[in-house]
Amino acid sequence: MDKSTGYPGVRIKHGYVVFRIQRKGKVYQESVGPEAKANVEQANRERLRLVALIDSGQIQFEELWDRGPEVQVISGTLHSVALEWIEFVKPFRNKKKRYAGSSLDTVKQHLNAVWIPALGSKPLNLITPADVRKVIFSPFYGELKEKTLRNFVSSLATVLAFADEKLRIECKPYATADAKYPERLEEEIETIPYDPEELKLLFTYIAKNFDLKTQTYFTLFRGAGMRTGEILGLEWNDIRGDRASVTKAVVRNEIKPPKTWEKRKVYLQPQVIEALNKLRDSEKQVISIGSVSKGDYIFKNEVESHYNDARRFNDAWTEAHENVTLPAAVARRLYNDLRAEGEPEDQISPYLDQKIPKREPYKLRHTRASELISMGCADDGPRELGHSPLVFYTVYAKQISAYENSKKDFSKLNSQVQIG
Repeated sequence: MDKSTGYPGVRIKHGYVVFRIQRKGKVYQESVGPEAKANVEQANRERLRLVALIDSGQIQFEELWDRGPEVQVISGTLHSVALEWIEFVKPFRNKKKRYAGSSLDTVKQHLNAVWIPALGSKPLNLITPADVRKVIFSPFYGELKEKTLRNFVSSLATVLAFADEKLRIECKPYATADAKYPERLEEEIETIPYDPEELKLLFTYIAKNFDLKTQTYFTLFRGAGMRTGEILGLEWNDIRGDRASVTKAVVRNEIKPPKTWEKRKVYLQPQVIEALNKLRDSEKQVISIGSVSKGDYIFKNEVESHYNDARRFNDAWTEAHENVTLPAAVARRLYNDLRAEGEPEDQISPYLDQKIPKREPYKLRHTRASELISMGCADDGPRELGHSPLVFYTVYAKQISAYENSKKDFSKLNSQVQIG
């Protein structure tokens, strides 16, 4: 059904803005674009312009049918197209690759916080690289890392691609192509794996001060190197012998596929199996195919469902760091070794007070990778941690280099002549 716009000769038909010009019983009709205020106003301006040209005799009414490719069609605004994108992606959320709920939420957040306030009222296909650059270089975003700014631009590009591919709005070349970013010094923070002495003291504290569920959570994190969301989404039925099937993860309150969208089986070493069995026995779980149903999560919250985040476990980890004191000899060794390796002073200075530098629990995953490498199992690392080999060897290059150097024969580098 047609819908009035308040402008003579301009109406909404099937979700699109059209204008009409009628002369001697004949009607010329042209579509401007999806329903949007900018398109309605553009349609009214174009109609009035053409009527004026016809009435003045500058063009003939019949010539309108030959205008086709010469017409400049203005798309809906960024705001209106963004709303269409939100509706479009709903059926695919967490059901198709590229449509992970967390990714869609990030795009929506960037649109609402960055792009719509700055460019929301502008027709989408009139947004220029200069518009994008003006936002990125604005003082408000001056202190953000380039990676964050690139994520902003990527979210805008998502909507541009949607408009181009699904709405047939000509947006190419995209305004986000070859975007420029402010030049700034960005300090890379190295990942320092936990030393066995540190972990022993941290786990001892947790064992004395927290429940079995918390103890098992960190044992699984340390012993299997799984991601946080993968651990939270693990069910008893996923455990088969010494393997855990990783088929899902909890991310931002939702169950979704693993990060790489590839299911995998992770080896559970005897120490991890022992911890899981203790937790199972404490909860009087009977693990069998017939007794375990979908949703029987290993780490259940108060309403017998999965935890939406790891806050309760992270708080325990923080408390352990705050209360554990390293033996003086251990603290001195760790400080001297890491300082010799060039680690930043602000990261290792807690050792001077016999304290363990605070790392997020996620670093247990890095520690597991380092352990696999140090044991000569680097080839198994990508499969166990759910990385591609390229990503694995890039992320853990430092640990791999250290392992290779420890095995390398440097004797051929010795000088053959007397020095000094």
